Amino acid sequence: MDLETKALLLSFGTVQLPVPKVGGRVSTAGPGAGGQSVFFQSGERMVRLSVVQHSPLRLEPREGEDACAIMLGDREVAQGRQVQPLLHCPEQAYITVSERCIYDCKFCAVPKMRGIVKSRQTVRQMVEAAKDMGRLRAISLTSGVETSPQSEGARVAEI
Repeated sequence: MDLETKALLLSFGTVQLPVPKVGGRVSTAGPGAGGQSVFFQSGERMVRLSVVQHSPLRLEPREGEDACAIMLGDREVAQGRQVQPLLHCPEQAYITVSERCIYDCKFCAVPKMRGIVKSRQTVRQMVEAAKDMGRLRAISLTSGVETSPQSEGARVAEI
């Protein structure tokens, strides 16, 4: 996929799946909080697209393991493969420590979701589980702000 194709896919930001995704992990932070997404790789480039019922883009399976194409109407926009995330992202344990937030940023659904606050032990268990899968290349911690920026910073630093 060239840069122009990647820009086109990102401009839509969404994709429709041939079969609705049942279960699976839901994003717990940022603009995609509460929703599901897929990672599509073509060549060395990758995009993350939010899964919605009605999108101009459709992901269609092709022969081969994880092989697929992204269609816009009858036109094939890109061929590649679907990449499975470890924890939220491919090859990453991307963990939201506090799934709660005192702020109300207009782009973020975290305050409305009122999720959990993970303990140090829970985060470490999640990282160990990701490591055991054999594809872990990075650990990323993010967090809402449960009570104050100072206490959240201290919590994440302790982990």
